[in-house]
Amino acid sequence: HEISAVLFAYSKLGYNAPSLFDDIAEATIAKLDSFGAKDITSLLRSYAVLGHNCPNLFNAVIQKINDSAYNFMPEEKSNLIWAYEQLGYVAPQLWSTVLGGNSESLLESRKNL
Repeated sequence: HEISAVLFAYSKLGYNAPSLFDDIAEATIAKLDSFGAKDITSLLRSYAVLGHNCPNLFNAVIQKINDSAYNFMPEEKSNLIWAYEQLGYVAPQLWSTVLGGNSESLLESRKNL
């Protein structure tokens, strides 16, 4: 999605616009069904890089991941967990769902970051 690319660009530039990011989060929640694993990961990572916490978005993503069969690649798993941890979320059920019982591939991908 274009929105994750725009937020990624903002995060790379260190540009933080809280009201814009809050509006984007609310719009994203309404269209979350159309986001793939890579888009979700990129979006949340951008918020985390900027230190911008959007609880409604992060909670909606937890619900979406728990209800869906996303197939996250190891790097996406690592970035997703990093984003949640950066903003202080503790979500053991999400980690279990994302990791699918295979934490070794996650640990391997984190070594390469």
